[in-house]
Amino acid sequence: MVPSTELPLHNDPREQSHDRATARTRVLFVLASLAGGGAERMVVELVRHLDRAEFDARAGVLWRHGPYLDNLSAQEIVTPERLQGWVPYRDRPRWWQLVPALVAVPVQQREIVRRFRPDIVVTVTKSMNLAARASLALLGDARPAWIVREGNNTGAMIDHESGSRLVRRLQDRAVRGAYRRADAVVAISGGVAAGLVDRFALNRARVRTIHNALPIDDIRANAHAPVAMAVDRPFIVAAGRLDYQKGFDTLIRSFAAHGVARDHALVILGEGTERRALEQLARSLDVQASVHLPGFVANPWAYFARASAFVCASRWEGFGNVIIEAMACGAPVIATDCDFGPREILRHGQTGWLVPVDDEAALGRAMDAVAGDRAGAARIAAAGAVRAAEFDVHHMARQYEQLFRELVA
Repeated sequence: MVPSTELPLHNDPREQSHDRATARTRVLFVLASLAGGGAERMVVELVRHLDRAEFDARAGVLWRHGPYLDNLSAQEIVTPERLQGWVPYRDRPRWWQLVPALVAVPVQQREIVRRFRPDIVVTVTKSMNLAARASLALLGDARPAWIVREGNNTGAMIDHESGSRLVRRLQDRAVRGAYRRADAVVAISGGVAAGLVDRFALNRARVRTIHNALPIDDIRANAHAPVAMAVDRPFIVAAGRLDYQKGFDTLIRSFAAHGVARDHALVILGEGTERRALEQLARSLDVQASVHLPGFVANPWAYFARASAFVCASRWEGFGNVIIEAMACGAPVIATDCDFGPREILRHGQTGWLVPVDDEAALGRAMDAVAGDRAGAARIAAAGAVRAAEFDVHHMARQYEQLFRELVA
């Protein structure tokens, strides 16, 4: 691990003089770690693809952890020295980890902001956004411009996490208070933007929709690599965090109840808290030999390119990056018509198929149809691959650059 003190941050007068001479805008993306999620991947792609002649972009990572660390250079990652390792920032931390996190997160955020001295801070994920209200307020008049990036269906997340009406109201109030103080809010889909404005009464003029985007050429190149785990028959593939949100339980039940299970396997890529429950569900339905959960896979695109179909069974989404990835790899895509994202990506019957959320019968019929009509599926997949190119990362980077220019102007 490279010590953070070795990074060329802006407490070095020579570095400050250099940046003043080149007039680059300093941008710091703040997130918990570089674990294998969609938000983390987007930060990596933005750091790599923003115009380096105009922007000095870094990833501010509170916990130096995650498979995407290798995608950035040591100079592009800023980590705090204080409280390092106090809290392992993972999805759904234990309750006893939340108390030190309430202290550690704002302290660590403030440290990396003071060390790098950005012109613009972009916080990523709800927890980082809420903590930034405190950490940036401590900077007073020295506070940089602040962008909140929301990449999920915040209302659905709060409703799912809250055990009571009181907790839900408290979370709503916290989000409303923090997001209103940001200079801009970036929503990754039109649905997310509308949800934020409606539920949290945000000023619509300060909410910008910038769709997630991906390095399409890189994804297609990696799709030709061998798969890490050989599958001995045709397979349906899905990918994402093993979590209630992703609906993998519905997918397994649908798979087990329909004809596609007779000659196909089901491969679910990803890791998460629902692993044991999903394995038990497959055993209870007697399809454990056909359902494979290999965990996090660095190159999921090789599976997408070889699959008979890709399925997104989510109960809610912010956008659905993985749908675009699968389309780019030439896989026929079936997705739930959930809030938000899939309907902004797919055109039903033209570039993929949309089915109702948690409808096992409809999902099963769609998988059977794709498996049974390979020529028709290939036509839809080809149209999907063309549609995927519209979400290339270069388009997204240019939109962020324009927003940054507006804020520093």
